[in-house]
Amino acid sequence: ACELKFQPLKDTTPAELTITASAVVDLETTLQPAMLEAGKTAKVSCLGSDTYGNPTPVTNTSMTVTPLTNITIKGLTVSGTKTGLYKVACRMGSGASAVSDSSPATLEIIPSLPYRITLAISPTQSYYKPEETISLDYKVYDKYNNFIWKPQVKVTTSPSQNVNTSGVPYAIAFLKDGIYTITVTVSEATEAGKTVAASATVKVDGMGPSVLISYPPRAAMITGSSKITGKGTVTDAVS
Repeated sequence: ACELKFQPLKDTTPAELTITASAVVDLETTLQPAMLEAGKTAKVSCLGSDTYGNPTPVTNTSMTVTPLTNITIKGLTVSGTKTGLYKVACRMGSGASAVSDSSPATLEIIPSLPYRITLAISPTQSYYKPEETISLDYKVYDKYNNFIWKPQVKVTTSPSQNVNTSGVPYAIAFLKDGIYTITVTVSEATEAGKTVAASATVKVDGMGPSVLISYPPRAAMITGSSKITGKGTVTDAVS
């Protein structure tokens, strides 16, 4: 409103000044959510601002994702199947006049639910001694083959007797001779509720075989040929 400095006159109907944002010079990218399981989708939002930081409407927006491997972009949504960190940046327009987010948002993709498991035992050998430590090297993956770090598992054996489970789930030992099946099963939620398990069979043998001579009879006196062919059987409870 206009006003005279030394007289009491003032415009009673002041003019209205409207300040609008200038052209978009920067974009801000937001993700919802910023962390998601492999195979799921995040929504991308783009906020524009002018030279003075005023919010500015945006049109004709798209996005870039780095790296782009195993990434799917549909409009302003993004999904991926490989775990890792990805940079997501909004982009408005095309060509030399395009405006991009100079500080991209970070999308973290984590494994989805357990889908399969592998089990290896070490050392690898035909037989183990009673009380010998057997290491259990199990690995769990989601359906996209992403490794799952420290999943919840349970270890069972058949038979279940004479087992030292103090090292479970990473090691196990058997106290007596026998043939044992070790099974590692994922105990947390799994893909489609399926059972995710792997097994290995080991032989524990701490005693040598038994030898039974059936011929010649014990303390027998044999005459004739100096060459004698003996007969007998060799048995082992484990073999």
